[in-house]
Amino acid sequence: QHHHVKVSTLFLLIYGLDNGGTLPPKSEQDRIVAFIDHLFAICDDLEKMLTEKTQTALNLTKSTVELMTGV
Repeated sequence: QHHHVKVSTLFLLIYGLDNGGTLPPKSEQDRIVAFIDHLFAICDDLEKMLTEKTQTALNLTKSTVELMTGV
């Protein structure tokens, strides 16, 4: 979660630089940060799912080899 704040802050700084040094109103900043946090949560969920699917594939491979070789 800590790295999310840094990325959100960096985004807002870049946004400000790209817009003549002005940042959006605080409510808009909060909305942007919330959206970025939401995207990070989706990424975290996808990473967890990928890890689980990879482990399942490894388990299936191991089971298949054991069945075929008797080892």
